[in-house]
Amino acid sequence: MVSLIQGLIILFSGALALMFHPLMERLYGMIAGPDSSTNPPKAKGPEHG
Repeated sequence: MVSLIQGLIILFSGALALMFHPLMERLYGMIAGPDSSTNPPKAKGPEHG
């Protein structure tokens, strides 16, 4: 019974994280401005030379 409850807690916690992700992404886009959401910075690779 305890394992079942623990499993349900983990399941619903993961579902809530996925449910709120688009909302948080939209809020971050509003706060950060339009430039940061349309053109994310490109990661630099290791330089060989």
